[in-house]
Amino acid sequence: MEIIRRSFHTDLRLIKEFRDTSLTLLKAYGISEDNLFKIRLILDELISNSYKHGNNKDFSKIIEVSIEIDDNYCMIKVRDEGKGIIFDRKKDVFSEHGRGLHIVDFISDKMLVDNNIITAFVSLKSNL
Repeated sequence: MEIIRRSFHTDLRLIKEFRDTSLTLLKAYGISEDNLFKIRLILDELISNSYKHGNNKDFSKIIEVSIEIDDNYCMIKVRDEGKGIIFDRKKDVFSEHGRGLHIVDFISDKMLVDNNIITAFVSLKSNL
């Protein structure tokens, strides 16, 4: 099992650096291109939500990201310093807000929302 864990200030440069470094490590771990695409999209959506909505672009606030991976799954957990959200799976995906979480919910095998912590699971097993 590999674990990538990092806390950083709400800063776009730090977010991009973390994402790119993490994807390089995951690629070296042997993750398929399809799963790398899913993981990148999940990271982008969850971290950008933390940046914009959770921490309101406030540099002094922290975003914490954890990626755990083994041969069977990848778990991505993102926590910010916001007040948290209540995610409604029944809400219209074309509404003004919440599209990113609907995308994550759709492409991940499971997504959990607990106030200001969102966790997404991606199965890495082949469906052949």
